[in-house]
Amino acid sequence: MMNSTLTPLIQPWVALARAAACFDLAVEASHLAHKAGLAPQDIDNIAVCRCASWIGLRARTVSYPFSRLGHLAFPVLFSHGAQWYVLLALNEQGASVYCSADEKQRQLSQQELANLWSGEAILLAKAEQPEQKKTSFGFSWFIPVITKYRHQLRNIVLVSLLLQGILLVTPMLFETVIDKVLVSRGMGSLMVLGIAMVALAVVEPCYTFLRGWLFSHLSSRVGAELNTGLYRHLMGLPLSYFASQQTGQTIAKVREMEQIRSFLTGSALTMLLDLVFVSTFIAVMFCYSIQLTWIVLFSLVCYLLFWWAAGGVLRKRVERQYETSAQNTAFLTEAISGLETIKTSATENQFNRSWRHSLAGYVRASFACARAANIAEQGITLINKVTSAILLWCGVTLVLAGKLSPGQFIAFTLFSGYVTQPILRLAQIWQDFQHTQVALKRIGTILDYPTEPGSAGLLSNSNRPGSLTFKQVRFRYRADTVEVIQNLNLDIAGGEFIGITGPSGCGKSTLTKLLQRLYTPQHGQILVDGQDLAITDATTLRCQMSVVLQESVLFSGSIRDNICQCRPTADDTQVEHIARLAGAHEFITALPQGYQTPVGERGGLLSGGQRQRVALARALMADPKILILDEATSALDYESEAAIMRQLPEIIRNRTVICIAHRLNTLRQCHRIFVLKEGQVLEQGSHQELLNQSGAYACLWRLQTE
Repeated sequence: MMNSTLTPLIQPWVALARAAACFDLAVEASHLAHKAGLAPQDIDNIAVCRCASWIGLRARTVSYPFSRLGHLAFPVLFSHGAQWYVLLALNEQGASVYCSADEKQRQLSQQELANLWSGEAILLAKAEQPEQKKTSFGFSWFIPVITKYRHQLRNIVLVSLLLQGILLVTPMLFETVIDKVLVSRGMGSLMVLGIAMVALAVVEPCYTFLRGWLFSHLSSRVGAELNTGLYRHLMGLPLSYFASQQTGQTIAKVREMEQIRSFLTGSALTMLLDLVFVSTFIAVMFCYSIQLTWIVLFSLVCYLLFWWAAGGVLRKRVERQYETSAQNTAFLTEAISGLETIKTSATENQFNRSWRHSLAGYVRASFACARAANIAEQGITLINKVTSAILLWCGVTLVLAGKLSPGQFIAFTLFSGYVTQPILRLAQIWQDFQHTQVALKRIGTILDYPTEPGSAGLLSNSNRPGSLTFKQVRFRYRADTVEVIQNLNLDIAGGEFIGITGPSGCGKSTLTKLLQRLYTPQHGQILVDGQDLAITDATTLRCQMSVVLQESVLFSGSIRDNICQCRPTADDTQVEHIARLAGAHEFITALPQGYQTPVGERGGLLSGGQRQRVALARALMADPKILILDEATSALDYESEAAIMRQLPEIIRNRTVICIAHRLNTLRQCHRIFVLKEGQVLEQGSHQELLNQSGAYACLWRLQTE
């Protein structure tokens, strides 16, 4: 009925962007496609719902008959084969439908809509924006995540109720057997009681297994959501956070989420449920003996006082253990990353000595922590044994005085065990709690750190040519350092090929980081196509830029995977064309596995020049309107660099290119060249104009060519 003019990849995102406009949310389909990073065959309703959540919408998939379609709240997303539509309105006369294939809104009859309706739809609503409060990360952060699975929690509570009911009946059966059968020799009741006890013995482990299974299921789902949220937050942090943190320290902190998840959905939740039923057992115990019950309650007070006294000491020891463990992880990460340097400098012994010293600190901290935990455990055991002895003494006295039957005393002892066993488990849980508190504090340094501004900013206009303006820009990395950029003013027209050079530390690379909004200047403005970067959506901005660095990082996978990182749907023809532009096709085809050759961790299986060419191909595959080359050919031989230079006219066509280089031969074809010194523009002009000025550029040229 309607011809497709858009690819199946773009259509669902065009439909979602149109639906978002109904909620006054301005998003671009290309931005959604880039963010999703899915091939057409991988796009389904779940993927669209997940993408909707990223732009501030609540979405869910429903199955709905066409006859009841009028009861839905519009807009509604639905698909028919590879075509995607947005149902905007529906009445007796017909329906207003937006077709993503040709990006037009049409009026359809009810019969035409019925022919398109598949029975499944995506309902949308604007997500409520919670009131922004500056609260530190803590246990309250986990409450919404856990309560999200309230149905699973309800099932756990129900199974726990049945399990506690069995525990409540078991002591009473023992009491009846002892008093009615053993003491009174009532053999008639033995068979019935015996069968009941065997039945309870069979049912109890079944319910215990079921509760354990429910706990594991809940724990897995909560753990997946917590780690997903942590990773998403980590990826959203500004570059300044990672610049101030050791990689090993960050990895150690992320691992501590497992400790929190294990505590909240494991021992802590089990203990909470057990403690709820403790009050029931205590009430039953009062019915047996008020005196013995007060003894048990007094022991509980002793437990609490002991935990309170030991908790502070144990927490300090745990903090020290976590700190030394994180230091070891950071040291090991740094050593493995720089192993080639260690070996080439023959400094293995020095690093081994440093590792032993670091490890010794961790062992001492662990021993101190274990010693404090052992003292706490033995203190709890002492209170438990003294309580048991006093209960036995007083209980036997009451039995001999005729105030308590033998069966009642045994039942009371079992009930007191039900009360004290959860309390005794608190000894271990208390240690886990101290570990969890420390883990919360450490992960809080990540989750309390503000992320980069997201989609709340304005969208960068992708149809503009890519003009750049720096107005009185000043920047320093930290408050205690000198300014790297000082009152910088630049105007770059869209489509210009700009070269930047200057001595090390003059601010060349910093300038490009500011342009990508990896850092924010302390003063001044940076404009892209006349739009201030301070109010531009960072993700959309970076989708329109590509950067090739001197130390190009590739990711584990094949060469093709890395080239297609920003455009996973590219076909083989496109990949080969881009690889030829980057001067990489020849060396790739010479490899035994060609484009499927694994690159190894960080591209370690390729040479430096090969990595740079693959990185350049990856940057060009994104088809950016602004391309930044930061010493992008520094690892290439002159022949490989010349091959790329021959492709330069096509590389720079219809885009703004900024090329940073120390090798001035790379900049000869630039329209203009800026020479920086101490964060300011010292000279500017074409290659020939700068040579004619006989300034700093001309001096550098003579040094490199003579």
